[in-house]
Amino acid sequence: MQSLKTAVLILGQGFAGTALALRLEMAGISYKILADSASPGASRKAVGLVNPVTGRRMAKTEGYEQIFPEAISFYQKAYQLLFPKGNSTDSFLKPYPIWKALHSIEEVNFLTAKSGSPGYGNLISIQSCEQAGLPLIFKDIVAWCRIENGFHLEPVEYLDAAKTYFLEKNRLLDSHFEKNFLISVSNGWQWNGQIFTHVVSCLGLHCPWVGSELIPLKGEVYEFSGFPIWKDHILKTEKFMIPLANGLIRAGSTYQFQADNEDITPQGFEEIIRDLKPEIQKNLKTEKAWAGIRASTESRRPLVKQVSPGIYIFN
Repeated sequence: MQSLKTAVLILGQGFAGTALALRLEMAGISYKILADSASPGASRKAVGLVNPVTGRRMAKTEGYEQIFPEAISFYQKAYQLLFPKGNSTDSFLKPYPIWKALHSIEEVNFLTAKSGSPGYGNLISIQSCEQAGLPLIFKDIVAWCRIENGFHLEPVEYLDAAKTYFLEKNRLLDSHFEKNFLISVSNGWQWNGQIFTHVVSCLGLHCPWVGSELIPLKGEVYEFSGFPIWKDHILKTEKFMIPLANGLIRAGSTYQFQADNEDITPQGFEEIIRDLKPEIQKNLKTEKAWAGIRASTESRRPLVKQVSPGIYIFN
């Protein structure tokens, strides 16, 4: 490992803070993470799905060609770092194809044409129900669109493993951050008697340096039993159905902007199950349900910027 270069204080141990800390660890750069275990944030409540093609127009994620290979490589390296004796097949990263149910000939024609567009040929393909051989859990399926290079990241397993690693390395401080206790000094920033040359806030909506740039986005997530069993594929219409190792199906998520609570609602439940066949709805049982509020932006892009010398936002 390289010699330590500088000291970075990372605020928050959600997806952003954890990824940044692991990157610094891999690069041999010293860091500390400040995370309040009493307020763990929204990352642990995420569905954990990364989809390369999104929206009603089925558009590729911006920067897909660079971001997705790098993301998969990063999580593979992270698993090796956190579980040096682990089996890669047990990784918290599951590269799964995503199958979108198509409900009309118009959808089939639209996506057939798109599959012939530059950059989409190796990413999406159309298959009949017979070709796909998938459980027909949704109403009125005409065909399926297979989306390559999606993956499921198990959020709690990943974040807990990273937390254990950071604690063993004496990198994690369990404390609530107060902006007033961060003191500017000649060679950086002082927190609790320690000097840091850089401070990176990964606190999302709790970040004290942002205002209206971040928008609260609530999502409800459910885990069901009673589904037909399938493995290694993610099925979707408007919502995703992800098979878990314990035999349950994780379904989500709703999207409610400017929400002010994390309550599970009847409306959210109905939205999650509305595209399922009546016989599936009849047999399913809710084993677990939760909601979380994460930070989003109008453009849906990450917020990364410097707010003052040595202080940065990474959301």
